[in-house]
Amino acid sequence: MGDKVSILISGRMYGGGQRVVEDLRLALKLQVPFLVLMGCEGRCRSLAPNKVIPYDGRYNRILSLWRTSVAMRQWLREWNYPTVHSHGWDADLVSWLACLFVPARRLVHLHVTPTFLVPVSLRDRLRCALAKVVLRKSAVVAVSHAVRSHWCRGLGWSESRICVVHNGVDLDRFVPGHRQINPSCVVIGVAARLAPMKGLEYLIEAFARLRDLHKPVKLRIAGEGSLRGSLEAKVAEFGLKPMVEFLGHVEDMPSFYRDIDVFVLPSVAMEGFPLGILEAMSSGLPVVATRVAGAPESVEDGVTGLLVPPRDPLALSLAIGRLVDSPELIVTMGDAGRQRAEREFSLQQFASAMCEVYRNCGFIA
Repeated sequence: MGDKVSILISGRMYGGGQRVVEDLRLALKLQVPFLVLMGCEGRCRSLAPNKVIPYDGRYNRILSLWRTSVAMRQWLREWNYPTVHSHGWDADLVSWLACLFVPARRLVHLHVTPTFLVPVSLRDRLRCALAKVVLRKSAVVAVSHAVRSHWCRGLGWSESRICVVHNGVDLDRFVPGHRQINPSCVVIGVAARLAPMKGLEYLIEAFARLRDLHKPVKLRIAGEGSLRGSLEAKVAEFGLKPMVEFLGHVEDMPSFYRDIDVFVLPSVAMEGFPLGILEAMSSGLPVVATRVAGAPESVEDGVTGLLVPPRDPLALSLAIGRLVDSPELIVTMGDAGRQRAEREFSLQQFASAMCEVYRNCGFIA
């Protein structure tokens, strides 16, 4: 059947999963060349797919999923691919349906810690039961130990059932800029979807506390999302407009990191192994992050950054304030973060680990 792997991912949304696929293909130098995109919209066109199959994004509708899975099955039969490597719940569902009737093997890549695995409603319990069926006969890889533990607890699995491969970062693209901290205006940055799980409202509350303590800080927020209006209203409510800048979608992320002094990620849920943290570390920035999912696996507390509890504006403001008061600490932690990224999270290490997964599962020789 050949040593071929077909990556499957949705093109109707752009986030960590799509960036992981970009990084994987870059690191493997297209040694795993076949990418199937479910729909092809927006920035996902940069993925340069080998095949685009119809998909309207409605993965909660069986007819929509079935149409997409039929197209995927035809692709599999045409090319006789033994393995489908899916990223994202909708792609996992499509690959499961498509592979029911062809001798293709499957690898599911888990990126997040979904709340339905701790069911509080009938819908959650049904979705959890479906996940057990979808993943039952597939090989599974998680982006962090926290993601693996979350899924194994939810599905009642032994942790040996899922392997862990941390995401990597392009060390040549995300490089430290000229580190000269201006103590009269320390620039804090966050790059994230403006969505509830990112906890940005707590960061805004933390900035209100920093303003009240007369800390010389500014905040730059890169990203778009459904909460932009409410977050802008919260900034206005606290009188923080002179301190906070909403940048929207930023294409040139290396420049974004070079123009800030400290990176913050105040997530409260649904994280896996945040790429923003790796990019910031590679860029020589200290990271303030919440103890959510895989963040503590990348940020070494007190060495490459500071970890705080989620949903705690006071702790967030104290951590940021500690760095603002010590430009030397910003530089020291930023340097340590870059060194750790080089040591543990390069794209080459990521690609090597994924090839080992492919080999161990018998997908490639």
